[in-house]
Amino acid sequence: PIDSKTQLERILPILDYIKEKKIKTPISIDTRSAEVAQECIKNGASIINDVSGFDYDEKMIDVIKISTVKILLQHSQGTPENMQVNPTYDNVIDEIFKNLKAKVNYAISNGIDKSRIIIDVGIGFGKRREDNFELIKRMSEFKALGCEIMAGISRKSFLALDDELEKDIYTTALSTLLIEQKIDYLRVHNVKMHKKLLDLMENFN
Repeated sequence: PIDSKTQLERILPILDYIKEKKIKTPISIDTRSAEVAQECIKNGASIINDVSGFDYDEKMIDVIKISTVKILLQHSQGTPENMQVNPTYDNVIDEIFKNLKAKVNYAISNGIDKSRIIIDVGIGFGKRREDNFELIKRMSEFKALGCEIMAGISRKSFLALDDELEKDIYTTALSTLLIEQKIDYLRVHNVKMHKKLLDLMENFN
């Protein structure tokens, strides 16, 4: 875990640079800290990505509800420190769906419009390898929650590869399945490769 002070020391100079250069690309900040989220929102962040889905910092909901930014709510079994210690599910799709539905309902009950909520099933966050593939195959079922969906599969350990180029190639192949399901956001490392994929897939529309 990185304390809030250190996070802000790393992030705020980048947000200052973005403002200085008048860069218009929406910026997403990954943090579980309400303090970090609040300062980043003040400095131009457009999305807060809370991998705990409001579970880590009870003040996060208060920061988000008085803002206009989007909030990305992720499912995770456990915390980043222990999530891969023997994760188990009776029905991975049903259990994650119910968990995310509860998070969405909590956000809405606190005045956060559904249009501001992005959900993430949390590939690799407390999941077995077979769980990750099942989630990729059936990602579109989570559209029933009525929110935008983000998928983060890039270079994850479930690919069982060491070479980064190989990871990017197989990530891009799996991303095809997500694009065909019309998932709203893909979180990737190799943007150039995915841009080429999107351009190619335009030929099939």
